[in-house]
This record gives sequence, C-alpha cells and structure tokens, in this order.
Amino acid sequence: NCKDIVSSTASQVCAIKINFHLLLSLSNIQILELNFLAHKLNLQIIADIKLNDIGNTNIVTVNRLQKLGFDAVIVNPFIGKINLQSTVDYAHSLNFGVISLVYMSHAGAIEGYGGSLSIQNGHGKWKNSKPVYRIFYENSKSVGVDGVVIGGNRLDILKELTSEGNGSIPIYSPGIITQGGDISKALQAGSTYLIIGRAII
Repeated sequence: NCKDIVSSTASQVCAIKINFHLLLSLSNIQILELNFLAHKLNLQIIADIKLNDIGNTNIVTVNRLQKLGFDAVIVNPFIGKINLQSTVDYAHSLNFGVISLVYMSHAGAIEGYGGSLSIQNGHGKWKNSKPVYRIFYENSKSVGVDGVVIGGNRLDILKELTSEGNGSIPIYSPGIITQGGDISKALQAGSTYLIIGRAII
C-alpha cells in the first residue's frame, strides 16, 4: 500500500517520487489522498513521468499535476532548450518545480544520453560535437531548472559535471543499491539527493 510506505518512511526521507506506472494505476482521488498524506508528513512529491513533449502539452501537464498536489515533475531535456524554458517558466509561475533528466542510471542509457551531438548554428554549419548529457546539463542550468537527475552509479559523469564549479544545482541520483550505486561514493562524487526505490520497497 502506497500510504503505508509513505507513512513508514516519512521520518527518513525528504520526498516521495511517484513513477508513471504507479500514476496510471491510481485514480485522481487516490493521488490527491496520497499527496495530501505526504504533505501532512512534510514531504515533497515528485511526479516522475519524464515529461517530453511540445511546450503547450508540457504546460497542460504541469497544470494538471499541480492541481493533483504534486510539487515537481521530472522532464526529459530531449525536448530542446526552448520547450524546456517555457515549461520551467510556467511551472515556476505556479511555484512548481522542474527537475531535468541529464543521465539515467540503467545500462542502456549510454545509447542516448552517452552519445554525442553536433548542433547546427542556424547558418547551415555544425558546431563541434558534444556529449548529449553535457548539452542537457548546460541547457538545464541555463533555463533555471530546480535540479537535475544523474545516475548515482555513473560516478564518472557526476565527477565530470561537478568538477567545474557547477555544484550550485541540486543533483538527484537514482541507481543506488539495486543498480549497483554506492551511497558514499555517489555523495562524494557530487550527488545531493539519493533516489532509492526498489531497495526500500
């Protein structure tokens, strides 16, 4: 039972992250009740739906999530900087948070987030290629997201992105325990918050 898990872990955690598959199985009333309980226990509620669409769709989705009692949403920066900016701007007008997915924790993430991109400069020329995760990190910071997700089992990526004085943005790290991430090593590498799901449940 979701409420039992929230109640039993409330004194040890600062937020609850609800994934897409759980959201799809709950009614609006159940979501509202769950979020009300979490707020009563002084916890933040994050909707982990990896929002990834055009600006208008993202805005409608953020509005709906906010009305259901969520405090923040995880978005996928594949939507591009302009759509990311409009989503952040609208979310912040509602006092709602946006956390950007810079590098996932599962092994297959290298096929997308670990690739490289050449960006066209608008004049038909291409800039030098850059790792996708770096583009996502830089875009996310520049539009003012409230945090980024970087796998806690990707110590190389964590260290790279935090070694350049970029520690001002909170880093949320999944991939702890069940996917091999070590709590102490992730924190030392730059993680701010640890996302631990299956190991607790």
